[in-house]
Amino acid sequence: MALEVGIVGPAGSGKTSLFTALTRTGGGEYGKTNVGMAPIADARLDALAQVVSARKITPATIRIQDVPGAGEAQLGNLRQVDALLVVLAGFGAGADPSGDLETFNQLFPLGHAYFGYIDVIGRQNIIDLHPGLELQLLKEARHAKKVTLRAEHHLFWRESDDDAVYSAAGTVLRADNGSGAAYIGQETDLLLNWQIDRHWSAYVGYSHFFPGDFIQETGPAGDIDFVYAALQFTF
Repeated sequence: MALEVGIVGPAGSGKTSLFTALTRTGGGEYGKTNVGMAPIADARLDALAQVVSARKITPATIRIQDVPGAGEAQLGNLRQVDALLVVLAGFGAGADPSGDLETFNQLFPLGHAYFGYIDVIGRQNIIDLHPGLELQLLKEARHAKKVTLRAEHHLFWRESDDDAVYSAAGTVLRADNGSGAAYIGQETDLLLNWQIDRHWSAYVGYSHFFPGDFIQETGPAGDIDFVYAALQFTF
């Protein structure tokens, strides 16, 4: 039986476009549940086929559902899948080249609520493509009521190449300095959640930021690694 993955996210975030790319179909229908099969590339299978001169190759596949909305019927379909692929898109306007101050004001900044756990990027002059995947590894096992692994990825661009890159606190992280590059970089976040029993839980996470063209052209551009863990007791 093929692994089943459900694609979820807000309207207009690119779920159907991702479905089309993964299933290599002519295009899913926007606003409706689309179901397709995505082949899993395996170089070993290709090499074996050459050795035995196979006339036909049948790769392993993943069954993918592109689910619109969040109604009861749609969520019911998601209860049957093995994994969720979450697609989000973030946008914050930048300054106008005419000199008018039109940069989005995020008012109440929140650390790592939107653009990754490292808290490098804020919600100003930003475009963020944000796919994610959560897997349930264990459930109702000994010493583990539930164990999940969540993987998220962020791709960052400047909305306006005439404005700066801002931090999560709303301050200028990197001034424009005349660079025409839009690509800021990308961040990968991994988070393992372990619900031990009714009272005890733990988590451990790792995040890595890869600097892009704009960061490399305007100053120091080293990678960032962030590791964290916690043990919690709930009464």
